[in-house]
Amino acid sequence: MFRIALATMRNRWTGFIGAFVGTALAVAMVVCWGILLDSAARSPVRPHRYAATPVVVAGNQTLNVHYGQGESSSALLPERVRVSSALVARIQRLPEVARVVPDISFPVSVNGHQATAHNWAGHLVAGQPPRAGEVVLGTSIAGRSAIGGTIAVRGATGVSQLKVTGITNGSGVFVPDQQASTMAGVPGKLDAIGVFPKPGVNIDRLAHAVKAVVGNATVLSGDARGRAEFPDLVQAKSDLSAIAGSIGGVAVMVAIFVVAGTLSVSVQQRGREIALLRAVAATPRQIRRMVAGEGLLVAVVAALAGCLPGWLLASIVHNALVHKGIVPAGLRLEVGWIPFVVAGGSAVLVVQIAGIAAGRRASKIRPTAALAESTVQPRLIGVFRLLLGLGALAGAVALLSVSLSTQGDDAAGASAGVVMILMVAVGLLGPLVAWVGSTLAGVPLRRISRIGGFLAAVHAKARSRRLASALTPVALTVSLAFITVFLQATVTHAQAKQSSDRLVADRVVTAGAPGVPTAAVNRLNQLSGVDSAVGLLPTQIEYGHDLNPYDAQVATGGRLDRVLSLNGAVSTNTVAISTDLARTAHVHIGQRLTFRLGDGTPVDPKIAGIYANPLGFGDVLLPWSLAAGHVDNPAAASVLVRVAHGAKPNLRAAYPGLQVADRAAYQHQQDRDQALNTWLNYLLLGVIVGYTAVAVANTLVMTTTERRREFALLRLIGATSRQVLRMMRWEAALIALLGITIGTGIGYVTLVGFSRALGPGTTPYVPPLSFAVLAVGAAALAVTATLVPARRAMRHAPIEAVGIRE
Repeated sequence: MFRIALATMRNRWTGFIGAFVGTALAVAMVVCWGILLDSAARSPVRPHRYAATPVVVAGNQTLNVHYGQGESSSALLPERVRVSSALVARIQRLPEVARVVPDISFPVSVNGHQATAHNWAGHLVAGQPPRAGEVVLGTSIAGRSAIGGTIAVRGATGVSQLKVTGITNGSGVFVPDQQASTMAGVPGKLDAIGVFPKPGVNIDRLAHAVKAVVGNATVLSGDARGRAEFPDLVQAKSDLSAIAGSIGGVAVMVAIFVVAGTLSVSVQQRGREIALLRAVAATPRQIRRMVAGEGLLVAVVAALAGCLPGWLLASIVHNALVHKGIVPAGLRLEVGWIPFVVAGGSAVLVVQIAGIAAGRRASKIRPTAALAESTVQPRLIGVFRLLLGLGALAGAVALLSVSLSTQGDDAAGASAGVVMILMVAVGLLGPLVAWVGSTLAGVPLRRISRIGGFLAAVHAKARSRRLASALTPVALTVSLAFITVFLQATVTHAQAKQSSDRLVADRVVTAGAPGVPTAAVNRLNQLSGVDSAVGLLPTQIEYGHDLNPYDAQVATGGRLDRVLSLNGAVSTNTVAISTDLARTAHVHIGQRLTFRLGDGTPVDPKIAGIYANPLGFGDVLLPWSLAAGHVDNPAAASVLVRVAHGAKPNLRAAYPGLQVADRAAYQHQQDRDQALNTWLNYLLLGVIVGYTAVAVANTLVMTTTERRREFALLRLIGATSRQVLRMMRWEAALIALLGITIGTGIGYVTLVGFSRALGPGTTPYVPPLSFAVLAVGAAALAVTATLVPARRAMRHAPIEAVGIRE
C-alpha cells in the first residue's frame, strides 16, 4: 500500500497541497517558538566587568523553598539579593585568598544623563583615585567635566556634589566604597565580591574554600559569573521562557487542531477513491496503511519546508522583542537542533494520528456500500464521537461554572481551558452543529433568495460534514481573535476605570531614573500648600508554597487617604492587601500574613487594611519601614501630591529634576505602559490568528475545489453560472455567519470568566468598532476563499468538468 500511496501522491499531488500547507505552517510555528524557548534556556550570560575575576560571591537570585514531604518550589527573585559587606573580611582571612574586591553598582543621573555608578576598583587614565566627596568619571562622561571640576550626581538617596579627581576607561561613575553603599541606599551591603587566589591555588580549590565561609551566598566561576553581573539578563531569560512557553503552547494546540482538520478534509475528499479500493477487495488495514504512508510523506516534506520559515519567523519575533525592550539585546537568538527535531517529529506524529483517524471510517465500511457512502454523505455522527463531543461540552460547562463562581486567579485559571475545550467540542460535534445551524438559517435563506439561497440551504443541510469542516476553522479563528483582542481591551478598560476611581491626588511627581528619594518626598510634604505627598515604589512579593508572585507598592510620606481612594482603611505606616489576596490567603484584618519580600526575605506582618481596587496598583501595600533594604532601587517611582484648595506650591523646588504632571497626564502614561501588554497580545494575534486564517482559506479552497463535478452537474441540468456562483455566495455567507456566531459565543463565554478574575463588577468590554472589523474580516476571508476557487472551477465547460479527474 505504500507504493500505492506514492503513486497517488505523484499523480494527484494537488489533492495534498492543503494538508502540506497546513502542516508546513504548523512546523514553522513550532520551530519559531521552540527556538525562542531554547534561546531562553541556552543563551549564555557571560561576564564582562567580572571577566578577570576568578571567583565571584553574590546573593542567590533563585529562591528555593522546601515544604511538606520532600516537596519544593523555586522562583527567580525580582529584587537583587545582595551580600553583607562583613563577608569581605571573612573571605580575606582565608589562606587561599590573595585579594578581595567588593563591588556595588547603582543607577545615577549626571547632568541629566543616565549612567551607572560603581565603587572604585579600576585603573586610571589620568588623575587620582577618589576619596570621600570625590568621583572618577569614565571617558564617555569625562568630556562633560574636567578634572578638578564639580558635578552633581543624583542617586536613589539624593544629590551629591562631587569633585572630579580622575578619568578611567569605559563608561560610568566611580566613588569610594563607603560612599557608594550610602548613595545606593543599601549601607552594609554589596552586589558582589570578587576573589583572587594566591599563586598555586586553582579556581576549584579557591571556590571550595570560599563556599565554606559565605553562608547562603552563592559562589560563581566561569560563565556563571555573568549571572551576578547581569541579573536583569537572567530575568529576561525567564521572561522570554514564559512568553515563548505560553504563546508557543497555544500555537501548538491550534496547530494540532488545524492540521487534524485539514488532513481530515483531504481524506474525505478522496472518499470515491477509497470506496473503489474497498470495492476491489482492499482490506481496512491496507487502507489505513495507505493513508498512513501518504501522511508520512506529507509530514516529512512539510517538516523540511517549514523549518526555514520558522527560523526566519523566530528571528523576526526576537528582533521585535528586543526593539520593544521586552528582552535585552544581550539575549541572543540561539539556533540549535532540538526545536527542528521536535517540530518535525510532532508533525509526523500528529499527521499520522489525524490521517488514521480520518481514514478509519472509510476503511471499515462494507465494500458493497462503499460507493454509495462516497456519493451520499451521512448526516449523523458516530455514537463514540457524539459521546466525546458531549463530554467535552460538559467539561467546558463545568469549567465555566467554576470561573463564574470564583474570583481572582481561580477564575482566570478555570477560564483558560474553556476556549480550547469548547473548540474540541465544536470539532467533534461539528456536523451536528452545522446541520442544526443550516436548518435554522435555511428557512430565511430560502425566502431571501429562491434559487441561490434555496440551493445553498439544501446543500448545507445535506452536506453537513463538509459545512462543518469549513465553519470550524472560521469559528476557531474568530474565537482566538476575540479573546486576544478583547481580553486586553477588558483588562485595559477595567484598569483605567479602577485607576480613575482610585487616584484622588491633584499632581503626580516623577524624576526619571533613578527616581525620587524618600528625603525629597519628605520635603514635598513640608512645602506650603501641599496637603499630602506619598511616594510609591513598585515591587513584588512571593506568597504561598508555590511562591506565587503578587505586585506590591511600597508607600512613604504623608497621608495615603488624601491621594488614593482604596476603599479600605490603609495608610503609609501599615500593611494592607487586596480583597483578592485576602480571599486567597483566607485572612482578615488583624491577622498575620506570611510572605516573602522581593529579595526573598520572609516577613509575617499584621494586616491592617483590605482594599478593593488593585488593578494597576498591586495586591499588597507595604510601609517603607518594612521594605527598606529589600529593594534594588530605594527611590520612589512616582509621588502622588494633594494640593490644598487654592494653593499653587512650587513642587519642582523640592528636588532637582522633578517633573510634575496632572491626573490626566498620569492616566495617559499608565495607558502607554499598558500598551506593551497590548503589543504582546497582538503578537499572539498576528502569529496564531494569522496561521488559522491561512488554514481557513486553505480548507475552504480545498472544499470548494472538490465540488467541480457538482457545479458541472448543476449547470447541465439548467442552472446558469451566475446562479451557481450566487449559491456559493450564500454558502460562504452561511459559513461566515455560523463561524462568527460560534466563535463569538465561545470567545464571549470565556471572556466572562476572565472578567471575574479582574474583580467584582467587571464585565467583558467589547468595542463595537473592533468587533465589526473582526466580523467583516472573517466574513471577507470566508467569502474570498470560497468564491475565488468557485470562479476558477466555472471556467471549464460543464461536459468537460464532469469528466475531470478528482
